[in-house]
Amino acid sequence: MSGTLTLRPWRLEHDEQPPIIDMLDRVNRERGHFRDVLDSSLQEEIATTGALQLSDSEDEQEEIEAPATDGGLIYPSSREDLYRAKFDMLQKVSLAHNEVMMALDFISLLESKDSPAGKQTMSQFLRENVSAGTLGTDIWQRMPKDTAREAQDASLAYNVRMEALQKSADSILGAAKALEKSVKKETRYWNEILSVTEAGWNVCRLPGQRHKLGVRFGLSESSPEFSRGGIAALTADEDGAVSLDRGVEVRSRSVRVTIRQGREIIGCSKPVSIAGDGDAALEASIKHARDALFDEELFRELEREGRSLLALGVRQKSNTIAFPLLDGDSLLTLQFELLSRHEAAIETYAGSTSMSTLAQGTLCAAKLLLCQAHREQLERRSAIPAPISQARTERPLLRILRPLLALTQHRHSIQVLNDRFKILERVLQQAGVETKLQLADLRTTLSDMMDSATTLIDSLVAERSVEVVIELCPPGVLQTRRVAVRITSSVAPECETSFFLVATNVRDLHAGSIALAMIELDRVLANQLAKALAESSEQPWYVDDVDADLSREGLGITGVKDVQVVINGQTNVLDFTSSSFSRRWTLTEESETSIWQVWKELV
Repeated sequence: MSGTLTLRPWRLEHDEQPPIIDMLDRVNRERGHFRDVLDSSLQEEIATTGALQLSDSEDEQEEIEAPATDGGLIYPSSREDLYRAKFDMLQKVSLAHNEVMMALDFISLLESKDSPAGKQTMSQFLRENVSAGTLGTDIWQRMPKDTAREAQDASLAYNVRMEALQKSADSILGAAKALEKSVKKETRYWNEILSVTEAGWNVCRLPGQRHKLGVRFGLSESSPEFSRGGIAALTADEDGAVSLDRGVEVRSRSVRVTIRQGREIIGCSKPVSIAGDGDAALEASIKHARDALFDEELFRELEREGRSLLALGVRQKSNTIAFPLLDGDSLLTLQFELLSRHEAAIETYAGSTSMSTLAQGTLCAAKLLLCQAHREQLERRSAIPAPISQARTERPLLRILRPLLALTQHRHSIQVLNDRFKILERVLQQAGVETKLQLADLRTTLSDMMDSATTLIDSLVAERSVEVVIELCPPGVLQTRRVAVRITSSVAPECETSFFLVATNVRDLHAGSIALAMIELDRVLANQLAKALAESSEQPWYVDDVDADLSREGLGITGVKDVQVVINGQTNVLDFTSSSFSRRWTLTEESETSIWQVWKELV
């Protein structure tokens, strides 16, 4: 403590004046020997340190009765304040006593090493827990001053400080470079993300991983297993370049259409090309992921539909769906194959351009039909829902293979009938019959229905009809005879192709197959030629509509009774026979006599 002040309790009123011995003892403890207590020293102490002035008992009594203010001491005014002051004083005295006793124990323990008498002043607690003489002291002599070592230490300290400063500078530069690299990385990352957004793709947070961004490329109207897989993460590498991460188990596959003759590929759709750098590469990878998901959905829908079309020749094996494709007299096979992008790109073939065009067109048509199915699903979902019922709603089969099968059958029928009509025209021309031929063209039929994208897709599933027409032009002013075969192909309710024969003054005939249609075509054409011959004669003739026989039996006319006209498009001949006469016209033999001349000579 800086000041010397003794503490004593408040004086009671009935206390007597303290003995002089106590006062002298107190002054001795406060000021020392009386030799040092001078008037001048007391005045100086009062002026410099502001020491407390001793007061008489009367002054103290006045101070008790009238508490001082304006910076003076505040005396207790009640018994509670007095007890509170007493408690504070006892607490501070106890704390001081404890510190003194601890200091005494420390000195006693230190002295007990050299003098046993030190143990006597140790407290009971210290004697029970610490053995005497366990604490000692020693005096060390101050080392002589080493100027060289101090200089060396100063130099080392300077070098250490410089090294620390250099490390700090390097650390700051490294942090600046790391920050610059991070800024470049973030700038490149967000620029590529922005380019993806500006391209029209939906950038969103990944489900379950809110700290990662992804892009949605799937179609909302796809089946659930494919719509859920239409999202991939956009991950950045060390340079900030963004790449598409679809996962470890996801493989990029595409659908390829091939046309085979036996085991040889004679036509193939175009492989998918992968190209692009920078932002274009990212957008290209998103497009390829979308196309791969779309192709997988297309193939799975073809598999579902193909299981119900086994009667039409659809066969499935592993990742291949095949059905027969007739091209003239050749039996070909059209296959849908689900291959990886790498396999589809490296496999080569030697095929014709027309077959490759057909394969590419088939693939495009299948994709358009799947898009149409998605559009119809969106329309159904946007419409007013049906009443709630307990019946389970099953997902319907999409119409993709059936329109393609109907289209290929329609194309084959047109090819076969066009070839047959060309042969019949040449045979009739060999016999001197003038004809007008109007062939059917599938491209013309479809082009009339392609006013817009919607009508283009609708034309693939709509019923289509086309006619192959041949007109017989007899000499003179005789009536022109018209023979046509109407080919009608439909998808709903079943995939089928129908044939109708239309001729002059003859009711329409229905043929269930193309073979029956060609047989009926030969008969009807022969019948029309027979009617033209009968009209050119001045004498009446009866024509049988079934066998194309010209007869005068029952008409009362003598002479030739029966003449038959037979046309065989399979053997390419025209026979004109009677009971006593026969004449044949073929493609290989030139004839100078026409059927009209033979008929005139005969009648």
